[in-house]
Amino acid sequence: MRAPAVLAALALAQPAGADEPTARDAFETELRAAIVANGDVIAKALAGPTQMQRHIQNDLSLLEQLAPDLLAGHPIALSTAVDCETCAAAAKELTAITKRYDITFIQHDLSHPQPARWPPP
Repeated sequence: MRAPAVLAALALAQPAGADEPTARDAFETELRAAIVANGDVIAKALAGPTQMQRHIQNDLSLLEQLAPDLLAGHPIALSTAVDCETCAAAAKELTAITKRYDITFIQHDLSHPQPARWPPP
């Protein structure tokens, strides 16, 4: 008996003009239309590795190959440039961190790159 009374109360609680489309209804209609019209784009986005993922994997592979030269026996490498305030701040922070944890890092000056195997064979 309570359920019909609750349903009746909810029906009466609907604001006037509730049958008219709302902004949300219009948005949902437009969104559905966009999805249907661009289904191929969405399918490509959901399918397999993207080109960006391949670039990321290639970069990770290159870093793995270069790690022995870049790290030179250190657990951390930092590449910096001359007159780079952010680089100087990073070097200062990294120095404090490595002292605190008793580890070392190597700093590469990008304005005078060492003759390393670049790119690797």
